[in-house]
Amino acid sequence: MGIDSGTSGEAAWREWKAQCALDLCSERTAAHLCRFGQNRFRRYVERCLPQSGPVRVSGDLLSPRNAWHRFEIHLCVHETRAGKRYKDWLFQRANNMGAHWERIVEAGASVLMRDVVREYLRHEHAIPWMRSLQEPVAVANGAVLTAEDLLPGTLDPSGEVEQKEIQEAADRMAEEVLAGLVPRERVALAARASGMPLSHAGVLKAAGCGKTVLYTAYQNIFRKIAVRVREEAEIAGAAEQTVFALHVYEQIKKMVHSEISPEFRMRHFSMDMEDVSVRRGKAGYGSVTS
Repeated sequence: MGIDSGTSGEAAWREWKAQCALDLCSERTAAHLCRFGQNRFRRYVERCLPQSGPVRVSGDLLSPRNAWHRFEIHLCVHETRAGKRYKDWLFQRANNMGAHWERIVEAGASVLMRDVVREYLRHEHAIPWMRSLQEPVAVANGAVLTAEDLLPGTLDPSGEVEQKEIQEAADRMAEEVLAGLVPRERVALAARASGMPLSHAGVLKAAGCGKTVLYTAYQNIFRKIAVRVREEAEIAGAAEQTVFALHVYEQIKKMVHSEISPEFRMRHFSMDMEDVSVRRGKAGYGSVTS
């Protein structure tokens, strides 16, 4: 996965963390990280600047060493809103997530490099005469950018990345929970995802049980989610776990709703049809037939 085939990406990041500075690292590690920094720096410069405009970034600035140097300074000087240095945050969140350690570190480093580029352009290439912040100054991928668009954002990039990773973790857990639901639980969830009451005759016949049993099956879904969140989610705090569990539930509802065939919906979830026939087997959606 590393850019420099001479050393693995994870080994390079871990050595840099242990040595504290790039100049203290081995040549292979330095080459790998400098190339990473140069690629990300160039990518964000190209996104922020027009293809042909008054601003030119020198080749020296885009050299691997200079790009990484600016990145290291940014990590040492700036902090998250919680008062943590970005370099500590970069590795701590990867350690907390467990799997995909290198991918998580590089994703966070890429977001931080974006802010490095924004800060550099704002300070070193400011327009020398007065212009409106709303005046178009660049075109990127067909979209017109104003000077205001190029200013550094007010959001903490650490929160931005963490929120994205929490959502991804919730999506993965939703897939696993859905795979473990029994047919009756799937019917209950499909009914709620379709806006149907669990007491509807068509829903009850699809589930093959009475409404009390079906309500219990529906509640079991929340119990299963709660157990998985408590045992597996790398999240501290009851409030945070509740929000994570709700993300999981909403994602499961979306997946179930997308699986319902028109035939199954017409046969069982139609408010105009109270007398429907049901048979078990694989058809319609999931393990419940149309």
